[in-house]
Amino acid sequence: RTSATTRRLLCAPWPRMAPLLRAADEGHGALPHGTVLLIPSPDKGGDHLRQIDYDGMYVPSLAAYPSSEGGHAAYPHQAGTRAHAVAAHQAAAAHLTRGLELLDGLPSGAERFKVELGLQTTLGTTRIATHGYASPQVERAYGRARELCHSLGDPPQVIPVLYGLCLFRMVRAELESAYEEGQQLLLLAREAGDKAYVLGCQVQVGVSAFYMGRFRDSQRSLEQAAAQYDPKHHADLAHRHGQDPGVTALSYLSWLLWIEGHPEQARKKSEAALELAEQLNHPYSLGLAMAI
Repeated sequence: RTSATTRRLLCAPWPRMAPLLRAADEGHGALPHGTVLLIPSPDKGGDHLRQIDYDGMYVPSLAAYPSSEGGHAAYPHQAGTRAHAVAAHQAAAAHLTRGLELLDGLPSGAERFKVELGLQTTLGTTRIATHGYASPQVERAYGRARELCHSLGDPPQVIPVLYGLCLFRMVRAELESAYEEGQQLLLLAREAGDKAYVLGCQVQVGVSAFYMGRFRDSQRSLEQAAAQYDPKHHADLAHRHGQDPGVTALSYLSWLLWIEGHPEQARKKSEAALELAEQLNHPYSLGLAMAI
C-alpha cells in the first residue's frame, strides 16, 4: 500500500510517456535498463500499484490498458515461444506473425536474418500443431528459414530447420527423400554434438523406414532412440520437436512388435508410451500414443 501523494508522483509520468513512445514509434524494449512503470491497480480500489514494465520487458498486466505500441521485433518471438511451450498454439502463431511484421522496420542484414530465423523456425513447429505436418504453412515457414540459414552460412540453427523439413516430407509420403535426408541430418547432428536432434533424427529415420516397409531398419533406429531417451533430460523435446521422441519411438515399436506377431510385447510398449505421454502432459504426444 502507498500514500495517495506517492501514488500520484509515481504514476504521473505514465500518461505523458505513453503518447510520446507511440509518437516516436518506440517499444518497451527500447526503454533504458532499470526502467519501472507503475500505475494504480484498479482491482484494489486504487490503493495499490501495479507494475506494468520492468527493465524494458513488458508485463502482461498492461494488457488491460489499451495501447497501439507494437514493441520490439524480438519481443513477440519470446512471447510466442512461451505461448508455444504451454500448447497455446494459436496465440503463439499470432505473436510470431506479429514479430515477422515488425521486421519490416529493421534494416536488412545478418542481425535481421538471425531474428527472422528464430521466428520462422518456431513458427514452423507451431504450424505443425495448428495445421499438420504436411501443410503448406509448415513448408513455407521452414522453407524461408532454410533460405535464411543459407544466407547466414548455415549456422547450427540449420539443424532444427532441416529436421522440420524432413518431417514435412515424411508425412507428405516423400519417404525416400525423408529417409535419406534424415540419415544425413543424423550425421550432422552427431558431428555438432546435438544430442536432442540425434534422438529426434533416429526417430524420424525409424518412422520413415517403417512406412517404407523396412521393418528391420525401423526397429533398429527406434530401439536406439528409446534406449537413449531419458524423461529427466528430454521432457522439453515435445515442445521443441512437436511430439515427444520417446513417446513416438515406443508407439511405433509397439506397432512393429504387433506386425511381427508379438502382441504381449506390443501391448507393453503401447502402455509405456501412454504412461510417458501422460507424465509429460503433452496433448499431441498423448494423441499419438492413444492412436497407435
